[in-house]
Amino acid sequence: MLNSALLIIFSHAIAFGGLPEKAELRTLLANPDVLEEVRKAQNFPAKRIKSCEAVVHRYDQDELKLAGIARWVHNSGLFHDFDRFEQIPRESTVYRLPLVDAHEAYVKKRNQTYSYDPDQHEVFISPDGKQFVLELASRVKDEISKHPLYLTAATSNPQRYTLDHHCLHRSGYSIDIRPLPGLRPTHLWSEEYDREMNRRLILELVNDLRVRRIYFSDPKLLKDPEVKAAVDYRAQTQRPVEYIPMRDHYNHIHIELYWAENLKALSKAILEVFRETKNVAGASRQPVGKRTVDNKRGRGPSSVS
Repeated sequence: MLNSALLIIFSHAIAFGGLPEKAELRTLLANPDVLEEVRKAQNFPAKRIKSCEAVVHRYDQDELKLAGIARWVHNSGLFHDFDRFEQIPRESTVYRLPLVDAHEAYVKKRNQTYSYDPDQHEVFISPDGKQFVLELASRVKDEISKHPLYLTAATSNPQRYTLDHHCLHRSGYSIDIRPLPGLRPTHLWSEEYDREMNRRLILELVNDLRVRRIYFSDPKLLKDPEVKAAVDYRAQTQRPVEYIPMRDHYNHIHIELYWAENLKALSKAILEVFRETKNVAGASRQPVGKRTVDNKRGRGPSSVS
């Protein structure tokens, strides 16, 4: 439990002073409870978790750590510039498909239907991400497919899950959707898969400056001249977009958004201060002497100053 006095003082500073200075963050992380929360937040399950294996090797390790810290920033209650994650609403333009685990859903049980439990499924997202989803869903229904957007993953309830196994989704700025029309589980070789609809969807995404990365393994769309031209155009802007194939991304489209600049700056600052604090704490625990072994005589360890 966070110290209530520290919480009130620090929240007041953030509310009225914008992003905190490093000194303020050092004060915050001097609280052992906060330090432990950040330690858990920046951790990630790495390659042994199936839902991370396909993509984790492409990312700088710090980027994966920052995703968890961004998740913590939104939901710690310490930073008034950042609202807590919200559930994506069920509307006429969006149909949430609650999934227990990305690997289970996409690889092992892709044709099964899951019961709905908002505390266990990936239907939470940052406020920025929520706005993007609702706007995209409206455009898709009005202009492309005439059907709702079928969302299959955002992130799980951050109040219950500190360490989310869906690595790239922890920031609240990533979503997965079914390929269009999406009325049932669909992959590239499904009879109902509509390549033209999905080409138009990919163009929508590539031309949206909020979109940072797209993973979808349709080789014909990756080579489409109009799609390639749009990607090339984005490369000339301050916000390029990456559209590439990825293992196991033939039955869902992964969309990653640019984070808010203040969230990126704050997450990086917290990670830096966390490392400073951890290193100082580690150094303070070092013993004065060290223990050695007399190899010649096979004696046990002895102390030396």
